[in-house]
Order: sequence, then structure tokens, then C-alpha cells
Amino acid sequence: MMDKRKLLQNITQQVIQTAMMEYSGVEAPKKVIHYDEYDELSRRQIDQGVLALSFQLNLTGASMVDVDLYRLVRTYLWNKEARSAMNEIVDELRLN
Repeated sequence: MMDKRKLLQNITQQVIQTAMMEYSGVEAPKKVIHYDEYDELSRRQIDQGVLALSFQLNLTGASMVDVDLYRLVRTYLWNKEARSAMNEIVDELRLN
């Protein structure tokens, strides 16, 4: 039997995926994507995830003025060297 938190996670994920498919026509990955498989994600899939994040955070946009979350997340997921550099910056700033 699945615990309540896992069940709610599955329901929430399904609702989000259904709504995002309806909104943008981009299908979520069929399988869980592991850290060494991020390059399998398409630009449209990543951008859809950023869009869902911007909806959840009630942002005016994910690409406004000096903020470009689409480019940031694509770079982070697709480029291991950039990801490492970004992680170092975050670690140095201790923002996490």
C-alpha cells in the first residue's frame, strides 16, 4: 500500500502533466529521468517544466528583463560543466 504522501505526489504529478499537455501539447517523459539522462529531455519538455514552475510561483514570466529561467534550466540540465560551475556558485553564496 502506497503511503499518503506518495499517493498525493502521484495524483499531483498526473494533474500537472495532464494540464500542461492540454496547455502546451508537450508530453512529459514516459520514464523517470535520472541525472545521467538529462540530455534525453527535449527543449520543449524542459521549457514546459519551467512554465509549470512559473505558474506555481505566480511569476509574471520565466523570461523577463534579466531573468531567463528557460535558458538557465536547459543549460543546467544539458551541460555537465555548466551545472558544476552553477553548483559551485550556489555553494559559495550559501543560498540553499
